[in-house]
Amino acid sequence: MEDSQDHAKWIALAVFALIAAGVVAAILIGRSGGGDDSTTEALASGCKQVEAPKPKSVSYGAPEA
Repeated sequence: MEDSQDHAKWIALAVFALIAAGVVAAILIGRSGGGDDSTTEALASGCKQVEAPKPKSVSYGAPEA
């Protein structure tokens, strides 16, 4: 009796692991966008492309000891 319960637990665990792996794979495949450029998607949704800001030159004094 105990062996069949252990066997059922292992089967349930294996099924859960397969479902979890499938969900993770689907999420990762969905996030890749199928090779589409994310910039094109952003521009199509009403955003506009702008130039990157120029880097700032900031210097901080030495901290007090």
